[in-house]
Amino acid sequence: MLDETKNSIKNIDEVIKLLVEKNILYTNSPKTIFSYTNKKVKASGTNFNTILSLDDFKKIYDGTTFFILEISDENVDFKRDEEYYNWKHK
Repeated sequence: MLDETKNSIKNIDEVIKLLVEKNILYTNSPKTIFSYTNKKVKASGTNFNTILSLDDFKKIYDGTTFFILEISDENVDFKRDEEYYNWKHK
């Protein structure tokens, strides 16, 4: 289950710091999810995927409001998952 935080981040340098620290961020208009890997920012939206350098990301998204996407596992039944994956066909 995805759990969205309500705290917004508007400072682009703070956004980059959070991405480098392996946080997943998103924007609402348009709905886009951002992650950081191999010194690049990956942006994924409904109809597009792109990879940007940090400089290009900063130029394009400076002034945009971001949110941290938090993934909650509180509704995951790990015991049930373990039983399912250990089940053997007879």
